[in-house]
Amino acid sequence: MSLLHPSQKGFVILLAIVISASILMIGAGIFGSAFKQTILASTTTESQVALFVADTGMECALYTEFVDAGTITECAGTNVQPTVENLGNCSTSNSVLCSYSFAYRLPGTPGCGSVSVQRNTDSSGNPGGLGTSIIARGYNFCREDRNRPEPDISNSTLVERRLEVWYPNAMPTPIAEPDITVNRAYLRNRIDWSTATSERFINRETAPTVGSIRETKSP
Repeated sequence: MSLLHPSQKGFVILLAIVISASILMIGAGIFGSAFKQTILASTTTESQVALFVADTGMECALYTEFVDAGTITECAGTNVQPTVENLGNCSTSNSVLCSYSFAYRLPGTPGCGSVSVQRNTDSSGNPGGLGTSIIARGYNFCREDRNRPEPDISNSTLVERRLEVWYPNAMPTPIAEPDITVNRAYLRNRIDWSTATSERFINRETAPTVGSIRETKSP
């Protein structure tokens, strides 16, 4: 025999449904938050890989520009084949005036990158300026079935990081020759001053002082 009134049976079922729905919503919220944190952590890691790849390419380009006189053959320990753009004052006899680009892989990671070096640009990268613009792009996933490294655009977790550097074209600064006349005059004045100081010092030590008392020995 049931002790519940017929009108109370429906209330208990409703209360059980509300409690179950609340627990389900709390669980779904916790799962969603954990899933988002996992995605964020994974994206951060992949972004760091892409940034490291881009930074490596930028270092290769800057080293090429300031040390190897615009001639690059390897980057990150791998051989590269730069693509030269025959624009403006570019010539095979003076490759420093040529714009070029190259792609590379970063050993130990699935990432790759590309670098573009553009001559005669302004600080915004637009042509017609008096500087050099370097743009390095890094990717965390690249295709393995291509001879030239390319990003894997079919990967849903693909991340691109981009670094840019611009600097004015270096102008040769003539080295000024030392002014021998000024240096000789300065040295002569120093010698004259030293001689005069020495003479005054010697005269002060040897000349008798007026009003001074001399010690004499009796015979």
